[in-house]
Amino acid sequence: MRSLITIIVSLFLAVNIYSQEAVIQPQTADWYLQKSKNQKTTAWVLLISGTAMAIGGAVTFDKNYNESSYAATDISGIIMLAGVAADLVSIYYFVRAGQNKRKAASLSFNMQNYLPYQETNFTLTPAPSMSLRMKF
Repeated sequence: MRSLITIIVSLFLAVNIYSQEAVIQPQTADWYLQKSKNQKTTAWVLLISGTAMAIGGAVTFDKNYNESSYAATDISGIIMLAGVAADLVSIYYFVRAGQNKRKAASLSFNMQNYLPYQETNFTLTPAPSMSLRMKF
């Protein structure tokens, strides 16, 4: 029992020793736009391939169903269901791509004017700023 506990504790320690450090990405507008573009590409690939698989599986399922070929019918049915599943997963990627695109639009870098006090008067001075728009 002691050896089992010793092994488990040493494994937990080894995991912490050899694990990688987390790299924090700067989440700028360009990062969100690139992420949105990648997700939209993934969504289109899943939608097109899933629709092709669903249609191809349905056609071969219908052809093999009349011939009483159970193995071919089963494979066609699995391909058809995998195509439908890929179509459903593509919806998730389209939604996430839209959310990331909206995040990129709400985070922007620009020049804004502010009023610093200089001796006896106020003057408008442009300064670089980052604005974050949040919708509730």
